[in-house]
Amino acid sequence: MTINDSEVIDYLSFKKRGGKVVLTISDSPNAGYSNETEHIELLQKKVDTYLTFIQSGEIYKKFEKAKGLKIEIYIAGTYDLTGNIANFYKRLSKIVKNAGFELSYEKID
Repeated sequence: MTINDSEVIDYLSFKKRGGKVVLTISDSPNAGYSNETEHIELLQKKVDTYLTFIQSGEIYKKFEKAKGLKIEIYIAGTYDLTGNIANFYKRLSKIVKNAGFELSYEKID
């Protein structure tokens, strides 16, 4: 799954160390976007889906052991964060943090 599957949670895992639920988004150039603007729009839709999944409480209905744990939205990408994408991630990080969650990005080779 990738960011073009905007209504799907790609991966969910539990980290025992740190007591955290990690919701992973897979983001790669093979995700079906043709330009930076479309890429940002797809990322926004995907993160919105994740936030709705968390804030609606659906995460706790499907994964009861997530109750009381910190939640991180982790984006695994295949590119360096530059230009507009880097700025988008900065804004997105603030939004996610203000909602009470973490957002992280890691370049996966």
